[in-house]
Amino acid sequence: MGLLWDQEMPQIVKKPFKEWCHELKDLHLVSIPRFYDFTDSNVVDVQLHSFSNSSKKAYGTVIYFRVVRTDGTISTSFVTSKSRVAPLKTLSLPRLELMGALLSARLCDKVSKTLKFEKSCFFHTDSSIVYHWIQGDPFRFKPFVKNRIEEIQKLTEPSKWHHCPGKENPADILSRGISVRELKDDELWWHGPPWLKQTEQFWPKIEKQNVSSLNLELKSKFRDISQNKVILENREKLLNIAKFSCYLKLFRVTAFVFRYIYNTLRKRGAVNTEELKKSEEYWIREIQKETYGSEITDLEKTPKG
Repeated sequence: MGLLWDQEMPQIVKKPFKEWCHELKDLHLVSIPRFYDFTDSNVVDVQLHSFSNSSKKAYGTVIYFRVVRTDGTISTSFVTSKSRVAPLKTLSLPRLELMGALLSARLCDKVSKTLKFEKSCFFHTDSSIVYHWIQGDPFRFKPFVKNRIEEIQKLTEPSKWHHCPGKENPADILSRGISVRELKDDELWWHGPPWLKQTEQFWPKIEKQNVSSLNLELKSKFRDISQNKVILENREKLLNIAKFSCYLKLFRVTAFVFRYIYNTLRKRGAVNTEELKKSEEYWIREIQKETYGSEITDLEKTPKG
């Protein structure tokens, strides 16, 4: 907020902080089991279920045991959770949801390696876009999305990812917050959604009728960048722009390069305003081609008139 160290905090910050401090005295009401025993002979299957969610303020993941016994009973219990404050750099909600999914994959991988018995892992997100990203080819997307999908697919099996309704996602509590007294008796938080205690046929599934329309939406928002790659691979850059920290210096060096290319070395001294302007226009066109290469190609193919 740009406040100095000795300035008083405004009420918009002070009030919720005081409420948070007031709740600390109730923390003793919350207890978390530290030991689980799944060694008895009537245990048929042990699973880890990881839920992730994000908001503009925070993102996180929570993991549960799901234990199936010989008599058909299924029990669930809280294992661990992790949350992070959303980065100061503004990100779209789908990208924040993707960061939550990656945190889910990392934490579940860590928990799974710690446990010394056989188990299987399942993952749940309420973001349809992230669900389809994980099912798809990461090379279709730009670096931010691509890199994170690659890591998620390395740590998890895409087939183990499921889509769940937002209201039934316990990780929603991580992203929006909850009071201590509410947390104490929150069944969704401590045991996951009710359907987790049912057989897999009752787990929520993404509506098939929405899949085709969602795929069209993804294609329009995250266009395949292979066309851009072709454009860039077939022509070398005049200069490595990453080596310049000053725009004016970049334009000056570009102007001298143009002098050389167009055999105008008879010009002496500093570059003039006209040369700097041409250099600036050149780099504007280059950045446009790099960023909107496929769009430019489409426009060039469109018949005029």
